[in-house]
Formats: sequence, C-alpha cells, structure tokens
Amino acid sequence: MRIKNERGGYVAITAAILIVAMFTIVMFVIGTSSFLSRDNISDTHFKEKSIALAEGCFQVALFRIAEDPTYAGGETVPIDSDACRIISVVASGTSKIITVSSTFQAVHSNFRLTIQQGNFSFINWEELPNF
Repeated sequence: MRIKNERGGYVAITAAILIVAMFTIVMFVIGTSSFLSRDNISDTHFKEKSIALAEGCFQVALFRIAEDPTYAGGETVPIDSDACRIISVVASGTSKIITVSSTFQAVHSNFRLTIQQGNFSFINWEELPNF
C-alpha cells in the first residue's frame, strides 16, 4: 500500500507564489528607478534651458552697455516665449559687474559676470545662490 504525501502540492504552490512575489518586487524597483531617472533628466534639461536664458540676458546687457555705458540694468528681457532679468550692472574700477537671473520650469539660475569695460572681455563668471 502506498502512503500519499498530501503536502507535495502545497510546497509547489508556495514556491510559485514566492517566485512571483520576488519577480513583482524586482519589476517594481526597476520601474521606479526608471521613473526617477526620467525626472532627473528633466531637471537637467530645465537647468540647461535656464542657463541659456541667463546667457541671453548677458548678451542683451552687453549690447545695452555698448549703446549706453551708464546702463544700470533692472530690466526684464523677453527671450522667445520665456524671459530673464538683468538685475544690475555696476561699475567697479575698470570693470563692470553684470548680475542676471532666469527661471525655467521652477529651476532658477543666477549669475554674475565681470567684464572689462573697454573691450568687453570676460574676467569672471560665477553662479550665485538664489536671491
């Protein structure tokens, strides 16, 4: 007479459930990391766009200074469908310090550029914290 093992099916079902659970957890982790890396890529793109807007403001400020050496800034400059601000242009000895600010999709860029007054050569370029 043969003795039946009634637990054999339960072991197989339990193993299958554990394998499916582990597979689900792995797929969830992979999906979440892909989603979060997409968000980081978007932030990087927004920062690049914000920096490009600030550079556009610098170009406008340089043009305004070439037209009027006493130009002091304080102007919002439309660039395409966005805008940036020339915060100030301050004379400091033989140089001028230009401060600009731009925002794109809630990502801020604030820069200070120091130029030589006579030939507009760049002396210093630095990013500032939010102000």
